[in-house]
Amino acid sequence: MYYLRQNQHRQAIAAGEKLLALHPDDFDALWRAKKSADALGDPSVATLWKERLLALCERMVLAVPPKNLDAATWAANLELARG
Repeated sequence: MYYLRQNQHRQAIAAGEKLLALHPDDFDALWRAKKSADALGDPSVATLWKERLLALCERMVLAVPPKNLDAATWAANLELARG
């Protein structure tokens, strides 16, 4: 989040990639990486992150709530996933 707030979008994407390597379904990390990719202005990078985010959203809509996430956070993420 720090890099995104500082408009250091390449660093934000790199940090997101590292986090997603450990936690591939981390909605917040993927959302922030996508926002940074959009801000870079490179359509190919933005499209890659958009596709990753959409794939996660599709899985989330069909999934049962994870046990390690509080209900309010899951509900908020699910609402974003549904668009």
